[in-house]
Amino acid sequence: MSKIKYHFIIVLCAIFCCLSCGEGEGDTPDGPAFYSDLTITSFHNYTLNATVGQNFFVNYTAKNAGNAYVSFYDVGLFFSTDAECYWPSSDILECYNSYSEDLHAGESFTANASCPVLAGTPVGVYYVCGYIDFWSDHDESNENNNSRCDALAQINVY
Repeated sequence: MSKIKYHFIIVLCAIFCCLSCGEGEGDTPDGPAFYSDLTITSFHNYTLNATVGQNFFVNYTAKNAGNAYVSFYDVGLFFSTDAECYWPSSDILECYNSYSEDLHAGESFTANASCPVLAGTPVGVYYVCGYIDFWSDHDESNENNNSRCDALAQINVY
């Protein structure tokens, strides 16, 4: 086999391996790992007081800081008694928004969302938090930076 044909076959195999990794995640045979890194870079709650059944309104920006794209992702909106959001934990998942468009490496998106305060939510003051990929659908380069709670994003549920 000629050297040119051999190199052509190697290149085709490398392309096929990269394309078959599934959403860009995972190792290639001879290269570095490709992982997404989904983060909430800003988060704002616009509702200071709410009762059960009433909607609260938020705005958030999420970013894929990794080197691989994802084709779907969820952003959960949680109530937390502290400024940290952990899932699963005692934090309360109020609702989530699903997205089915690609989020490529380095890209960000901003969204406005509303969510009702669920029945059974105890009366109290909570931080409102955003958490992207809280179902852990994607292997990421950093699994510890998916949520954001801001001190100014508190809500009084009464």
